[in-house]
Order: sequence, then structure tokens, then C-alpha cells
Amino acid sequence: MSYRNIFLKNLPLKFLSLLLAFLLWIMVSGEKRQTVEIMVRAPVGFQNLPKNLELISFSPKEVSIRLKVQKNMMFSQDYRSISVMVDLSGAREGEEIFPIKKDMVLLPETVQVVKITPSYVRVKLEAIVQRRVKIKPVLIGNPPPWFEFKGYKINPSRAVISGTRSALKKVRVIYTEPFNLKDIEPSRSVTLKIVPPREAVSIVSPEDGTVSVLFEGREKAERKTVKATVGRYRVTLVLEGLHSKVAGLGPDVVKGLERKGRRLVPRLELPPGVKMIYYSVKKEKP
Repeated sequence: MSYRNIFLKNLPLKFLSLLLAFLLWIMVSGEKRQTVEIMVRAPVGFQNLPKNLELISFSPKEVSIRLKVQKNMMFSQDYRSISVMVDLSGAREGEEIFPIKKDMVLLPETVQVVKITPSYVRVKLEAIVQRRVKIKPVLIGNPPPWFEFKGYKINPSRAVISGTRSALKKVRVIYTEPFNLKDIEPSRSVTLKIVPPREAVSIVSPEDGTVSVLFEGREKAERKTVKATVGRYRVTLVLEGLHSKVAGLGPDVVKGLERKGRRLVPRLELPPGVKMIYYSVKKEKP
């Protein structure tokens, strides 16, 4: 069979098939070009906020957007990802109105914005300022009986805080975390963390957000009973001195016994300021 016969055989049927294919292509391509309009709700966000300002409030929180989408892709898009990002560069303190433009809408390339309602957002901005305020420690409980508490020294005594004008308006003093006075140690300072009065306020200085507190007062003299065994003898001592001197003393202060006349006397090694006011040496029963 010649090539000519192959092409001419069933020519009407072949022409009809070609015509149907062409019509189907027109229908499909026409459907792709068809568009529909839909309405979606999109949240309002912000970008490029100046560093010296803080966003206090804005309205509306979301807007209605009329979109033009291809009919064949209407149900394949994720409209939940659509949002509006308003550019706040150049904003100033106070209340301002910013237009919401079509190019501020973040959406897929195949979707077009027809209309935004409302087409603006009202924002309230406040300047971020700094203030120097006094620091006070929060003291709870009672000091131990051996310590006569007279006050404290705090270093540094003031802090620099940062926040909006409204947040700092009534802040004159800031406080530390609580410290229980029963944990006082003589001649030793404690480090306490400064607690910002609210979330909108931050500590600028001191940089580590802590202060050193040294408690003023005096230690009272106290007595401590120490017992030790030296060979066959039981030694009991009553020592007197400042708490910091006598609190840590134990049996090891007794270094031995020595005879003075008819008596045995303990030989001691005591820190300066501590004295023995009573002792007894008894021979243990066998």
C-alpha cells in the first residue's frame, strides 16, 4: 500500500477526529482563561517598625479582600496563607492612618487583588524612652537572733529602665526578688535579681540585671558548747564569741590536756575573739 493511500484512507473520519480534538482544546484553554471573584478575610501585620517606637494598638485586625482567581484553580489555593503586611517605616509617635495597598497583600502569583475593605489601618504608636529609678530589695522573714539588723547597702542603688511612655509613667521604684533575712551571713553581700514591674519594661542598666546587697548591723556574742574526747577523759567546753567565730567550732579545738597543779586543763586552739568561759574534764568510766 502506498503512503498516499494511507493518508487518504478513511479521510472523513480522520478529519472529524481532528475537529473534535481542536474543539476540546478550545474548551479547555477557554476554561483556563475564565476567572471568578471570591471574598476572603486576611489578618493585618506590620513590618519595618522603627526601633524607637512600639506598636500599642491597631484597627482593624483583619480586612476583607476581593480576589480574582482562575476558575479551574479556585479550589486548589490555600487562602488561609493570605495576609496583609503594612509598611511602618517613617512612622511617628501618636495615632496614624496607613493605607493598605494591593502590593501589601501576600498571595499566590495566580491570584489578583480586586478590592480591599477597609483600605486603611489606624495604628497607635508610642516612643520607647528610658528612665532612672531607685532599686529596693524585697526583704521577708526575720534576721537570726545573733544578728542585730540595722539596714542595708545596695549597689547599684539605681537602675535604668526602658519602655513606652505609658508603661514608665508611674514607675518610680523597682524591686528585687525576695530575700529571707534568716539567711543573712555577716560581712558577706548577696546578689539579687531585679524584677521588671511589667512585661513592657526592660532593664537597661545594670546590664546583668542584678544588684549586690550588704546588710548592716552587728553580730551578737553567743555561747556554744563543745564536747571532745581526749584519751580516757571527756572534755566539755563552753565558748563565747561572735557567731561567725564560734558557729563552726567543734571538738578539733581541743588539742590535748595538760596538768596544772592537781587539775587537768584542756589545751585549746581558738580563733581570735573567742574565749573559754567554762570547762570540765571527767574521766570516763571503764
